[in-house]
Amino acid sequence: MRRVLLMLFVLCGCDASSIADAGSRDATADVQSVRDASAGDTSALDGIPGDAIESDLATASDVSAQDTVVPGADVTDASRPLDRFESLFARRFVPHATPWPAATDPSGVSYHCLAAASGLRRANAGASFDATFRAQLDLATRAAADHLLAIAPTWGGSGWGLDRAWDAFSDGTTNAANTVYAFQTGLATWCLAEAADVTGDTRYRTLAARAITNYRTRAFVRHGEGYPINCTTCGYFWYSLAAADVGRMVKNTNIEMAVASLVLDRYGADSAARLSGAQATLAQYGEIFSYANYGYLGRYDTAYVPMGSSWYDDHNSFEAYLLLRASELLGRTDFRAAAITHYDAYAPRGSAAYVAYAACHFARVHAPAAATCAGWIEANGANNPAGVGLVMDYR
Repeated sequence: MRRVLLMLFVLCGCDASSIADAGSRDATADVQSVRDASAGDTSALDGIPGDAIESDLATASDVSAQDTVVPGADVTDASRPLDRFESLFARRFVPHATPWPAATDPSGVSYHCLAAASGLRRANAGASFDATFRAQLDLATRAAADHLLAIAPTWGGSGWGLDRAWDAFSDGTTNAANTVYAFQTGLATWCLAEAADVTGDTRYRTLAARAITNYRTRAFVRHGEGYPINCTTCGYFWYSLAAADVGRMVKNTNIEMAVASLVLDRYGADSAARLSGAQATLAQYGEIFSYANYGYLGRYDTAYVPMGSSWYDDHNSFEAYLLLRASELLGRTDFRAAAITHYDAYAPRGSAAYVAYAACHFARVHAPAAATCAGWIEANGANNPAGVGLVMDYR
């Protein structure tokens, strides 16, 4: 487990780089202070069929899944046999049902939370997990969410990040310790939104909403606010709240923040979160559908170098399955098709563990991924991002 969490840290939306001891810079940035400054004419953007991907945004902020989703905390009286992936989850996932050590990284805890909460949601909806296992899932969900609440003051109480200095882009600019990052904030918010719904503990949602609102206010931009993105209704979550990361467009952390925003709305009708989530998802869709950009950076990042589909690193694992989840949350079959295309392009080229992480998210909707997922879980267990995919489903 320690090795897996270390691997996750390396891929936590950060380029492979060493942590430098260089002097830190201002640790926060306020988007509002730069929104009034134009970066030039952005009217000539190309490559994305605007009508095809923008048609839903006019109503995105008014449509909430709240009307059709039964809260997970409402336990059904019905029960049903476990399906093959639920059975695999029950055999290979070990719930961490005791308090986490204070220094535990928020990303590893958040992944465990997402798996436990998703399993608990299925149990609440009638999946016939063993009663002891179900109780452990409940305890594990609460333990993870409580940990995220307890450590949030490390980053000011409205987000999560690293507790050490970090030169994410290997360019000599080092973010100070306790900088708030999109990667950890997105995962933790996603966990807390799920945990609040399946346990009924409103503390979790309160902090999740505060964190998303804080990040969106300070580090989310739309196309028309001086930063060209992929379409006139696209948006982007910047990499961190550090001043030097203003304008840094990292694809995997952007789509993760989008999914966290959409999940927050799914379980509590937050129109601002839904709109920004939809706009950030559009930006990711453009990168994949129109440009086959499988590199680390978005096309409008200041350090972007065109590589097209010639470069596949393991951040593609997260990008592919996060776009799939966003497609379910938004009801967009075009996003789902792009996500499957992305997975199929990446899977033959990625590292085995990270391909499996994505495969388990695709296993219920894309047959080629099912065998990859099952084989890896049997060999390695489900206490990792792959385990989340076994039981998560927003369809």
